[in-house]
Amino acid sequence: MKLKLNVFTKQLLLFLIQLLLSEATTRHGFRPFGLGFYAALVYGGENVVLASAFYMASEFLAEPTLRGLVYAASSVVVLTVCCLAHHFLKKHLTMRLVNVYAFAAQIPVIVLKALDGNFLFAFTSGIIAQIFCYAAVIIVYALLVRGLKCRLTVDELAAGGIMLVALSLAAENVSLFGVTLLGVIAPFAVLLVAYLFKEQSALIFVSLMGVGAAFSTGNVSYVGTYVMMAVCAALFIKLNAASAALATVVAEVVAAYYFDAYEGYTYVNLICTTVSAAAFLAIPKKSKMKMLSFTKTASDGVSGKKLVNKDRSDISKRLYAVAGIFEDMRDLVSEEVSEVPPLEESVKKISKDVALTFCAKCPEAEKCFSALNSDTSVVLEDLVSAVFQKGRCTIMDMPPFITSRCKQVNALVSVVNDKTVRFSQRAKLNAEMDNCRLMLAKQMGGTAEILENMATDIKKTISFDAGRETLIVDELAYHNIVCSEAMVYGEGSGMNVTLVVRPQDADKKILPKIVSKIIKYPLMVSGGTEIIGEKAGVNLVVKPRYNVVFGEAMRSASGENYSGDQRSVQRVGEDKVVFALCDGMGHGKHAMDTSSAAISLIENFYKAGFENGLVLELVNKLLSMKNEENFSTLDMCVLDLNTGGADVVKMGAADGFLKRKESVEVIESKVLPVGIVDEVKPVIERRIMFGGDMMVLVSDGVTDVLGSDGVRDLVARSDTANPQMLAESVIDAAAEAGATDDITAFCIRVYAK
Repeated sequence: MKLKLNVFTKQLLLFLIQLLLSEATTRHGFRPFGLGFYAALVYGGENVVLASAFYMASEFLAEPTLRGLVYAASSVVVLTVCCLAHHFLKKHLTMRLVNVYAFAAQIPVIVLKALDGNFLFAFTSGIIAQIFCYAAVIIVYALLVRGLKCRLTVDELAAGGIMLVALSLAAENVSLFGVTLLGVIAPFAVLLVAYLFKEQSALIFVSLMGVGAAFSTGNVSYVGTYVMMAVCAALFIKLNAASAALATVVAEVVAAYYFDAYEGYTYVNLICTTVSAAAFLAIPKKSKMKMLSFTKTASDGVSGKKLVNKDRSDISKRLYAVAGIFEDMRDLVSEEVSEVPPLEESVKKISKDVALTFCAKCPEAEKCFSALNSDTSVVLEDLVSAVFQKGRCTIMDMPPFITSRCKQVNALVSVVNDKTVRFSQRAKLNAEMDNCRLMLAKQMGGTAEILENMATDIKKTISFDAGRETLIVDELAYHNIVCSEAMVYGEGSGMNVTLVVRPQDADKKILPKIVSKIIKYPLMVSGGTEIIGEKAGVNLVVKPRYNVVFGEAMRSASGENYSGDQRSVQRVGEDKVVFALCDGMGHGKHAMDTSSAAISLIENFYKAGFENGLVLELVNKLLSMKNEENFSTLDMCVLDLNTGGADVVKMGAADGFLKRKESVEVIESKVLPVGIVDEVKPVIERRIMFGGDMMVLVSDGVTDVLGSDGVRDLVARSDTANPQMLAESVIDAAAEAGATDDITAFCIRVYAK
């Protein structure tokens, strides 16, 4: 949550802090804190003019002399000029540069003081000022830009500690009636931090307050006194606030009178201590709870996670419903597909139709009917069969019974040809429509299956690991990576970690390494970084067991500008890679278009999540439906990076080669190319690849000149582990052997991570 103070109150508070730090003086007379806070305000995005005015006024009030004004003005001029230069040049002002400019702003002051004979004093003061400046820039930026509720990193906590020491030192310097400002606010601060933070954090906080007082007074007993007050407050705060307040006052009185921790402790100090403790008791409970919420920078988010699971369940139900719609549509379309009748049945049907529409109207019909028992279709079946076999029938195909009796032979031949051809055309059209219906039904079925799988995955309740989430946030903070939220869900290789971090932390290479150590699985960034407002979302998944590299080399056929060999590498999810090589019929642009169409279909089906067998079947049907003769050989390898399993599909493609350490296996094609026939059942051969194994896919232009044995021997002789070099050596060998067709080699190497 960012600072919600109105502008006036915020600026007044910043001015008071600037004034306090400018007044802060160590026992040795150093006053090094004002410039650091001024530089921090500039870097934190505050108005440069207003911040400069605050600094000038504070420094003049701290040292109301001409020399003090000159010191302050010289620092303001240097820092303002540098910042304005960045503004006009539109260059980003980094934290490192702000510190450099702050050091440059001190140079005139150091020089002027050195000229007065105080070189050592000036140099020491400059070093302290630079250290404080570095710390102030870090913590002020974190609080002003990221907000009070941000989780601080280790360096921000350290910077905050230095700032607390400086503020405590400054507060100890301000006194009225013998009572310092720190003495007034210390009991209140001790009780508040004991209420808001854990015991360890509270003790560190009050110890740093004591260190600041010690730097101012030279009395280290302040540290012990404040620690004793914090211990008493922490012990009684869980009982009730009043007991804690009383214990804190008693602890300070005991330290002051019994241990003589303070010099000149009087009843005025006691009254101030009591009033300070009472001020804590006067804070409304609602305000305390609100302040307490600011200290809870990370929570387990139980309600949000339950809501996530509920939303997933609702989405799952809707996906199941949509899948059911696609299944119903598939069934309806499938029911419209009619079975193709046997040829004998079609012949009898056409023969009866001719007998009824032609023979029955013949004046001599009674003679034929009496001879054939009123069914002339029997003698027409051979004639119709001839049309199916040859495309047309002639008088030569007439059976003797017809030629010896029929006086309309030519007309009969014409009718038989016409009816049979029309029947064939209708049957072909119906078959094409049925083919389209079947393809549509399979697509709907495949879509339904994808939706059901998605619904099943989403339906699973996500089990979050709150313990490891807290560890991740804390460990990242230790490495200066601000993570406002972490979610760990899933199990084993399906584990996912989602982080919400600062944009500048999202791309740090150490981030997945840190989380991997906590999760006990090697993780990697998945899907890139998603910027969400002022934060970035990073999703980590378990690294697959294997990784893959590939090499490719190709040459077009002689005299051609286009190659009919097309390749594709498609990543499916985080653990599967699809390699495909298509060789279109012939060569040139027509071959390229054919193979490109096949590759495009394969890529899109795999992106959609269709299974191997259905993808290949649908691609084959779509290509075979084209009127022109189009077909492509298909060589495909679907590699599972978790198991090393390789599903190899070859449809009319050249032999493939699996090279292991001691052998080379030849994988042959057992199916026709894609697009030749409507129905094809792809043969999927599974191989297991291990680290160092290589799969080599080549187009038929390579095997035409080298032969399968030649390619196998070349691969076996090669001692390179570089797939690109192996691919190039195969193509060079094919070219030297006189290849005239398109030639392509695709080499895939698996290696363990």
